[in-house]
Amino acid sequence: MEFLQLINNLPGTLLIDIALLIIVATIIAFITKFFKQPLIPAYIITGLILGPLGFKLINDTETIHAISEFGIAFLLFIVGLELNLKRLKHVGPVVLIGGVLQVILTYLFGQMIAVRLGFAPFEAVLMGLVLAFSSTMVVIKLLSDNDEMDTLHGKIVLGILLMQDILVILALSLLMNVGTTTSVPALIANSLIYGVVLLLIAAVVSKFIFPRIFAFAAKNQELLFLTSLTSLFLFAIIAELLHFSITIGAFIAGLAMANLPYRTDIIGKIKPLKTFFATIFFVALGMQLNITFSLALLKIATILFAAIFIVKPMIIYLITTVFGYEKRTAFLAGLSLGQVSEFSLIMISLPFVMGNISSETFSLVILLASVSMAVTAYLIEFKERIYTFFEPALTFISKVLPIKQKKLHYQTR
Repeated sequence: MEFLQLINNLPGTLLIDIALLIIVATIIAFITKFFKQPLIPAYIITGLILGPLGFKLINDTETIHAISEFGIAFLLFIVGLELNLKRLKHVGPVVLIGGVLQVILTYLFGQMIAVRLGFAPFEAVLMGLVLAFSSTMVVIKLLSDNDEMDTLHGKIVLGILLMQDILVILALSLLMNVGTTTSVPALIANSLIYGVVLLLIAAVVSKFIFPRIFAFAAKNQELLFLTSLTSLFLFAIIAELLHFSITIGAFIAGLAMANLPYRTDIIGKIKPLKTFFATIFFVALGMQLNITFSLALLKIATILFAAIFIVKPMIIYLITTVFGYEKRTAFLAGLSLGQVSEFSLIMISLPFVMGNISSETFSLVILLASVSMAVTAYLIEFKERIYTFFEPALTFISKVLPIKQKKLHYQTR
């Protein structure tokens, strides 16, 4: 207790807050890796310890939360850099059609469940959106850590995530402008137009400007690093001007630079920043949990977690199976996408949304995102055991569904 009192007596500066955050996160990460467990839950636990539900050791939580957005931006920037669309050419139909179908079906199911649980109409719509999308940040990190980006199920997951990201851009744009007098069809049209403009800018810059600029910048490693950061932030600003989030701009910036011959060097220089800010992001996620538990809340949370961990993966499994992929590939694709997206946290932070949902719903979304992201780390870590457990049921389903399977086999590389 004296030690905690000593820490509380430290100057409440941002530097001290970040220092405490990183130190505690590192200690818990060491303990977690000693027991051979994934690191993402360790960071969220750090947030619980440091935040309102714990010892309240962080003073400037709002600034920490703002800084944590860099974690999403840098990670999506690297995702864009590493994304090779040619890798997805063999899974095009399941991505284009199946990805859209999954979002629609999961949204409708989530909204229906939310209405039955007593959510207000707008909150039910929001909850449907929260359940519909999966976490690009978490899934890409876990697939990359496990060297599964080029496996068959990894390609399907990447493709579905890309389709979800396109749709979530539209959803975010609508939510950002839903409080205006503009009609919904007009909002959708504007979002599509702005989205096309952003992609056209990226295509032009990627083909005519970036090759010359980076050819010169690559002569000096420091200049290459600064040019990469400048490109990221420029696209973030452009995205903001076009009524998209800065994280979408970061993702598009990565796509625009993905064909550069210096891509590997850029990734190597940005990854340490990504690791640092992503750690802050997950810790900040745990710090935002400030919820009073009750039997009613426990019931609602249990039902929604069942939708996230069971219904949503089952929808993805069935869609992937319908497109002819064997049960193992379909199961691993569904298992990988059973969580809430980081974009749900952006959704509930929008001014119009915050003004039209209760504090309980706000905290519930954070709880769903935090827990589902943490659990996903374990699901992917122990996916082989989980698949073995469910294999008899999956074999029965594959026999019941009269679908001709493609001659595609699970790949370890």
